[in-house]
This record gives sequence, structure tokens and C-alpha cells, in this order.
Amino acid sequence: MKGFWTTRRITMACIFVICLFFVLFVGRSFNSETFERDWIFTSNGLNHFRKGLDISWGTKLVYKIDYSKYEEVYSSSELPEAKKNVEEVILRNIDSRISTLWVSDYKSYIQRLANETQVVVEIGWVADLDQAKEIIGKTVELEFRLASQDEVTPETIAKREEKADKIRAEVLLNPDKMIELYENKWADNIYAQSISWTLSVLPDIYKDNLTTLNTIPLNQISNIISWTYTTSNYQNEDGSISSEDINWFLIFRVTWRDTENKTTFTSADIVSAANENGLTYEIVEEKDNNKGIADGEYVISWNVLTYNIGKATDTDKKAYKARIIQLEKASTLGESDDNIEAIEKDFEADLKAIQSALQANPDADIQTWTEIADNYIEEKTLSEYVKGYEPALNEAKIYTDGSTSYVVYTKDVKEEWEDIYSFIVVNWVKDANALEDSLKSQTIYSIDEIFVQDRASWILAEGKDWSPLNGAYFSFARPETTQLWEPSVGIEFNWAGKEIFCEVTSNNVGRSMAIFIGWVPATIATIQTRICDGRAQISGGFDKEKAQETAKELNSWNMPAPLILLQEEKVSPSLWDSAFQWALIATVVGLLAIIIYIFCIYGGRKAIVTTTTMIMFIVVLAAILKLIDYALSLSGIAAIILSIGMAVDANILIFERMNEEVKWGKTYLWAIDTATKRSWAAIRDGQISTLLIGLLLFAYGINMFKWFGSMIILTALLTLILNVPFIEEMLETVYKNKK
Repeated sequence: MKGFWTTRRITMACIFVICLFFVLFVGRSFNSETFERDWIFTSNGLNHFRKGLDISWGTKLVYKIDYSKYEEVYSSSELPEAKKNVEEVILRNIDSRISTLWVSDYKSYIQRLANETQVVVEIGWVADLDQAKEIIGKTVELEFRLASQDEVTPETIAKREEKADKIRAEVLLNPDKMIELYENKWADNIYAQSISWTLSVLPDIYKDNLTTLNTIPLNQISNIISWTYTTSNYQNEDGSISSEDINWFLIFRVTWRDTENKTTFTSADIVSAANENGLTYEIVEEKDNNKGIADGEYVISWNVLTYNIGKATDTDKKAYKARIIQLEKASTLGESDDNIEAIEKDFEADLKAIQSALQANPDADIQTWTEIADNYIEEKTLSEYVKGYEPALNEAKIYTDGSTSYVVYTKDVKEEWEDIYSFIVVNWVKDANALEDSLKSQTIYSIDEIFVQDRASWILAEGKDWSPLNGAYFSFARPETTQLWEPSVGIEFNWAGKEIFCEVTSNNVGRSMAIFIGWVPATIATIQTRICDGRAQISGGFDKEKAQETAKELNSWNMPAPLILLQEEKVSPSLWDSAFQWALIATVVGLLAIIIYIFCIYGGRKAIVTTTTMIMFIVVLAAILKLIDYALSLSGIAAIILSIGMAVDANILIFERMNEEVKWGKTYLWAIDTATKRSWAAIRDGQISTLLIGLLLFAYGINMFKWFGSMIILTALLTLILNVPFIEEMLETVYKNKK
């Protein structure tokens, strides 16, 4: 046996065993996080070959192209050309994404239905819709926006309400896609979300429109409701405080509404019932449980509901009940000495005024500054928060830490052996039965909502022809560093984007500009000078890994307009299921025909050599296909069948030359060696000519031809590298003892 197992035979045996194991027990599983197909071990490896759309079930995805931002800046005559450019970029990006995944057959095209422009993508081998959506639909939108300089006027508010009207009209056409349509419009001060809460936790707008909330049919889109969301306080240049209402327009639908009977109650339940009945409440803290109410229980007495929340602090910790008012000193950067002195005097006067007010009345109403606490706080925590805190009961004291100052009035102290309980007290309960009904039967709402603010904080940066500076003009991104050696991301535009960027920076020197990636501001900077080299830099908040990841996302997933998934479905094979079955039958019949032919013409020994050669060829080829994740299609299977026949040509050339050498009186081993060497040139030239044809098909052909050509290239190389040496070894094995 020692003479039989040569180095070359051991190598070939190892290759065969490894490839056979790889084919039978190794597969791939798609990873939706990395968008890669990871290796796995499986007992059914034969089912883990990737299949093309023409022989397997695939996926059809229909996306709507959101042209809202283009419709705002382009006229009706300019819009079609702008849309055409965007569609070309989107199709090119989708093609680039899918091509990197070795998909043998796919289609992507534009279709127009009514007023919508849609992208349709049909892709093979993905039976799981979630996989296809991850691969095709991921969009990282790149936008450049300038800080809005428009004042809020009745005219601007009317425009935003008109925008809300347009949003509602679109939502009415696709109510189930309400959130998907507008969940990524933060850059335009539009917010969409789904919530599932009780009335107490819902925004006040729902409490003010309770009848609508409880009577609107499920899944019906509401009318637009105007609402003052909040009041923004800001400091004027003279140091005075002004306020401004921030208004919103709300569109919502109730997707689920259910009333449940409760026997146990939380503090949120009490607050919800009080709000529902229009009652006021307060939270009070007391030492020990002198009210005699168990934790989580309530009593109604003398038109007052009292609910025991439970212990407010740890039993063994000392705590002080303190009211803390926080004040921030105005910035003095760039101010004259006189102004600095005036600012400091005003600040000291404010501190003294608040100190006097608290000393006179610990519960005095102080609105100008921030109140951060009015409860029991553990001594250690209080000392860490207010540096240098010294407890002084019934006294207001001032503490300063840099530009921040605190006025602290200490009302009470809890010793280690005392307990503090928190209570919710609802006053002026006129109808106790109604309040208890609200408590014991609370409604939970599931709501889809869209808020449209009455202003836009950022507006699209546009060139002189109103072209928005976004991903349509993006070339590539790369990680780099700033002048201070901080990680950043560099962006480069194409020639058209270069001109627009130059125009934007030239016309807006001194104005803030933000770069939005995925609708989130990645960086905000002030334009210092015109930039006409077609490059921008995103900096701030990056480490090296984050910069690399951001650049990769922009290069791989950037789209000039958002894609919104409208429809998803599985599609049947484009060339019938039976076509694949018949292709496999044709392969088996062809192999049997070749073996029978070789047996009849060249005898049993050469038929054994041919059979084992084809088995080796097919197993190694199958392992390579799985290794490179080649997607089998009918064109690829046709190339495999053709290649098996061409691979057998090497057998026939060697057999014929061997027979001639034997007729001339040579021994079989001598004839095998001579036949292999003298047939090599013919085999080589034949396979190289075939390989050149495959290269041409791969380089210049359509998608189907590319995969046919790639299979021809692979099998030609395999024949030259593996088949010829294997044929020689097999012939020497079966003719070893024949004279």
C-alpha cells in the first residue's frame, strides 16, 4: 500500500473528501444585521445551494419614491427632468447592491400608477421577505439643510397647515402605511410614531379631544387637529425672559381601544382618572404612614381621594426635604467690563430675591428659573448634587458651582429610623362614584399619529436652479481626520453637486448649515467661506470606528429620495418549476449516456475511469459553487451540463492516444504517461478557447449570459487543473496489473 499512496493521490483524495463534506454538511444562512450569508453546519447541505429567480420562489417588492422635497422646490415644468435623474440614480444603486450579492437573476424597473412613481424589484433566492427588504429597502438619505430664517407668521403657519392637509390626503390612500410614510421626516419637523397608553399618559391634545378619541371608528384617519404643544421660554438680549407657543397639527388613527376592569391601582391609574374627571391632584410626602392607608390603596373622604404610593426613601438613610431652585449666569463672553459687572449684579440680585422669597414662604411660586426638586433627598445624594451643602432647617441658603448657582430651602429632615411615604391627593371630588368608575374601568389606546410643527427649523440647501443638495449629487465618502486630528467623514460630490455646493456656500456665508444622514443631523457648522472644490466634511462625535461605519453606510445605502415599501409578495419561478426538474433529469441522462458510450467504445476499465472522473469533477465543482455562493439559474445549469461534456473530451483524447501507444507495443503504464503528456497541448488549447468565449460572455453579455459565461470559465479552469491529473492517476490505478 505504501507504493500506492503517492503524494498526488493523497492530495486528490483529501480534496475529494473535503469537497464532499462541504457539499453535504455545510450551508449558508443570511444575517440581516451584516447583510452577509454566514457559514453554518447542516445535515441537509444539498438544499443550501443558492438558486436564481428562474428556478426558485423569489420576492417582489414595490417601493414608492417619495418626491415631496422635489415637488417643493421644482416647478411643474422642471419636475419631470429632476424625477428622471433621481430614478436613474435609484435604479443604479439598487443594481449595484444586488450585483454584489451574486444573485443570478433579478429585475428592477420603474412603474407609474396614478400620481405615484414606484420602483419594482423582483429578486431570486430570497424566500424570506424580511431578508429582501433589508437588502433592497435600506435607505440612508444624505441632505444638506440651512437654518431657517423665516419668522413664524400667519402665512407660514398656513403653509404648514396646507402641508398637513397634503399628508392627510396621502395617508388616506395608504392608511396601513401611515407611520412608514412619515417616520423619517424629522429634518422637516414632522414626527410619526405609534403609541399604546392610557389617557393619563397621552399628550394633552387627546384629553382635550376625548369625545373624538372615544368615538372615532378604529383605523379611520382623523381630521387635522390644531394644538399648542408647549411653550418655549428663551432669554432676550436684555436678559428678560420671553415665551413663544410651539404649535402642531395632529393627524391620528386609533388602531385598538380596550377597556379593562381593574382591582389593583398604580399612581398612573389615579392620575389618569383625575384627568378624565377634570380634577386637580398633588403629590405630598409625610413621615410614617399616619393616614393608615396600605401601599397601593386609596380612600375617599370629605371630597378628597388619598392614594398611598409607598415608601419614598430607604429606611436606613438620612434624608432632607429640600426645595432647590437652579440659576444659570448669562454668558459674558465678548462683553465689556461694564456689561460684565452689570450682568453679575443682576444675577446676584436674582439670587437674593429668590432667597428672600423662599425664606418668607417656602412654597412661594417662582417661575423665572428652574426648580429641580421639592421632596426628600438622601443626604449623600444632596451633597453630591449641591456642592458644599450644609443642612439648615427652615432656612434658604445660596450655593455656587461655576456659572451655576442654587438656592436651597431645607424644610424637614428624616432620620435613619423614620420612613417617608408619598401620597397622591386628589382634591374637590364632587362625584366619588364617577371617579371610582374611571379608576376601575380604564381604557388603553393604541394610536398611530403624525405631528406637523407650524415651522421648519431647517430648509433644503438649493442651488440657483432650485436643485436640492442631497444624495443625487453624491460620489463617495471616506473616513478621514480634521485639522485637530479628530476622526471625521469626508464627502465628495460629482461635477453637478460641486457647482451647487459652491453656490450654496457662496450665498450663505455666516449661516448655519447641517448635514443630515438618515434624517438625523450628523454635524452643524457655520459657513465661514465659499467652498468650490466639491468636498464637505462631517465632524464631531465620531470615533475611528464610527467614522468608518458612516462612510460605508453612505457609500452602500445612500439614496437621493426615500423609498417607502408599499407591497411585498412572493413570486413563482419565471420559467416554471418543471423546467428545473427536467434540467436535472437531462443532466443524469446525459451522464449515463456518456458512461454507456465510453463502455461500448473503450471498454469497462475506461468507463470506470470516466465515471470516477465525472464524480470527482461534479463534487469539486459543487463545492466551489457553494464556496463562492454562486446562484444557480437555468443558464448556469445549462453551462454545467455543457461543461461536463467538454470535460469528458479530455478523457477521450487521452484514451485515443493511449490506444495508439499500446498498438505500437508500449506497456500500459508507459502508454498512459506518454498519452497524457502528448494530449495536454490539445486539451489545453481547447479549454483556453472555451475559456475566452466565457470571458467575452461575462464581460459584455446581459445578466443571463454573464452567469453562463462565468460557469464556462470555472469549468474550463477546473478541467485543466484537476481533471487531467486525475485521469492519469485513475488510469495508472486500473491498468497497474495489466500487461
